[in-house]
Amino acid sequence: GDFAQSLNLTDVATCWDIVVACKNKAQVHVFAAIGSALNLPVPICFDTVPRVASPLPAPGLTKNDSCYVEQKNYSVVRRTVGYLRYDTSQELDILNELYMVLGCYTKFFQPVAKLVSKTRGGSRVIIKYDKALTLYRRVLGHKDIDERIKKQHDFPISLYHPVSFQ
Repeated sequence: GDFAQSLNLTDVATCWDIVVACKNKAQVHVFAAIGSALNLPVPICFDTVPRVASPLPAPGLTKNDSCYVEQKNYSVVRRTVGYLRYDTSQELDILNELYMVLGCYTKFFQPVAKLVSKTRGGSRVIIKYDKALTLYRRVLGHKDIDERIKKQHDFPISLYHPVSFQ
């Protein structure tokens, strides 16, 4: 049967992510979810269960089941809502409200250390991380993001404003 699908959009450069729930796997619902969530200032890759046909609904989007997206899918979605199937419109609305609040928490209050390098020396693996920063601070410090976007009064809100949709 049909049940809500969580769509995770993640920017690889800054680790900024947006999670929205859509009604089911139908392309029309997935594209509506992508359209409602796309306010990132840099290209992103995304991961979703539904099969999405080309062309994708926004320039710069790439479908990619990368480790960045899979990590966010686990740390943000699965640890919060688990693996249950939600199939009513009320549950869909609640999921989107939860993802909005959870997104604000993870972006502005939860520092993340990003992997810088991983080298192997024989049987030993040496892993180096950068300084732990919130995702908001990572975006502000990213050199490829336009300064006008960083200086906007509503910058945090404009980068995360999902809406409820059917």
